Amino acid sequence: MKIRAIVFFLVVVFAACTSNNSGSANDVATINHLVFLQLKDQMTSADSLFFSEQINRLKNIDTAIEFEASYRKSTGDKRALADFDFIISTKHKDSESLRLYKTNPVHLEVISLRKKFMAGPPKTFDY
Repeated sequence: MKIRAIVFFLVVVFAACTSNNSGSANDVATINHLVFLQLKDQMTSADSLFFSEQINRLKNIDTAIEFEASYRKSTGDKRALADFDFIISTKHKDSESLRLYKTNPVHLEVISLRKKFMAGPPKTFDY
């Protein structure tokens, strides 16, 4: 009986010490990539349209699982990031997918084209 108790105790201790991998080895956490843009005040409506069209080209890059882009909505919330006028949000299956997105020729071209509309450098947040 004493041996059974010792074996039971050791099984419990070893079970508690093993890692808890609930997913398979192929499960990978996604990465969300946010880009905050501050635009020049003197953009015309034609500039805004061209800018939006160029940004929306990014949704055709297949390494992004999800893509959203929008001008900031004025809601009266004093905590809002009022320095930024536009946000781009993408979701990627892993860091390699994000790297491929960032180095995609379409992405690099859009970055180059958007620079003339920028009032300051973009800010990013990845999680």
